[in-house]
Amino acid sequence: GTPEAGDAFGSAVASADLDRDGYADLVVGSRGEKIGAAESAGGVTVLWGGPGGLAGGSTLLTGEEYDGLGRWLAVGDFDGDGTPDVLGAGHLALHALSGPFTRDGVAASATEIPNADDWRNLDVAAG
Repeated sequence: GTPEAGDAFGSAVASADLDRDGYADLVVGSRGEKIGAAESAGGVTVLWGGPGGLAGGSTLLTGEEYDGLGRWLAVGDFDGDGTPDVLGAGHLALHALSGPFTRDGVAASATEIPNADDWRNLDVAAG
């Protein structure tokens, strides 16, 4: 999205080689990002690694009003296929993106798990 005061860009970060080019990519949460008219929707962006460092960016996920998507992030091979995956969460849902990823930010597959029970104190971690 558009940089604005209060975006909280960098509120969560994680790193992995999402596009399998041999360079680490940086996944960045911006839990306060305004998407259109939706306040604090949040989002997840990837900054692509290359021989000169980080360059360019692609939006992986955007949230809904007051979701705060990007508050929690984790990367790892969660489905066991040998490629990095991304978990991104806000207050309204957990999003699982399975790699590999294109440089346009498109994942091989995506799953959304809605917050049906209003669990506001969730977190994600990988290691």
